[in-house]
Amino acid sequence: MGKSLSFDIAALLILTLLLVSCIVRKMTSGTPNRLFLAFISFNLLATVFDIWAVALDNASSTNLFALHVTFEYFNVWILYLFIHNFTVPVYVLFVISLTDTWHKIRKSFWIQFVLWAPCSTVFAALLTNTLTGKMFLVEGGYQRGSWFFLIYAAVAVYLVFVVGYMLRYRRLVERSKIIAVMSYIPIGIVASRVGRRRTIMAGVVLLAACFMAGFLLTRHSHAITPLMYAAFALVGLAWAAINVNSLPMVVEMCRGSDVGKFTGYYYTASMAAQVITPVLAGTLMKHIGYQILFPYAAVFVALSFVTMCFVRHGDSKVEAKRGLAAFEDMDD
Repeated sequence: MGKSLSFDIAALLILTLLLVSCIVRKMTSGTPNRLFLAFISFNLLATVFDIWAVALDNASSTNLFALHVTFEYFNVWILYLFIHNFTVPVYVLFVISLTDTWHKIRKSFWIQFVLWAPCSTVFAALLTNTLTGKMFLVEGGYQRGSWFFLIYAAVAVYLVFVVGYMLRYRRLVERSKIIAVMSYIPIGIVASRVGRRRTIMAGVVLLAACFMAGFLLTRHSHAITPLMYAAFALVGLAWAAINVNSLPMVVEMCRGSDVGKFTGYYYTASMAAQVITPVLAGTLMKHIGYQILFPYAAVFVALSFVTMCFVRHGDSKVEAKRGLAAFEDMDD
């Protein structure tokens, strides 16, 4: 049985959507935006080469000789690992650009060393792989070598560096750029066109439907199926449609002097639900079983649709006020 390409294809679609969304929104000027586009582009290329390489690897069971020649000629795995290895330092540079602290990078030898030493080590190992075979082998199909851990070690170093750097300069990061990192751009485009309320309600309907679909799929199959992957992917999309629009709606319902108070209301309600539901859901799972989890989630999501039907304010499209109502916000 060959390796699954489901996750790679899903990643390819998501990355393509992100890239198109950034270009449509004209997020092409400025160093942070350009580095973010470069990060998406490198991930997109890495995904393409990964799909190509895995497809060739799956063909090894039927034509080993052709596979060997193809790998030698195109060197697909080398290209994939090169590009994949380069995406991480590009992301680190993107994070640094959010803090606008390039002058500190130029003055610190150790920061520059941490930035370039891990990826340079991996690049050197990949360049010498033809002679050593320590990173991977392709005879009889793709096999990792004893030096492959260098890739994971490099990622670990960059992860620690990014977390530490963001904590050190967290006050310099703009909120709008953090939102770009969270990749909610497509949902924002939809909300600006059709309105936040409709976007949230559509996300609620989709989320409830996916939870019920998850319940039915797990009842009829004890193994993970492609339909389950699709359902869980749609759960993420539905949750993004809800989450990215909820707080802006709450904030736009109040005056400027009450933003902090209404934000407190929002988080009090959401955190209270996160405190109560583990106890309630855990009790149901203890007495009924784990199969109750999907219907439980679907019911409460459906109830949230009912509450959204009563919402009349806070949408992204500002409605003109008439008469005395026009003077309500003059003291903001």
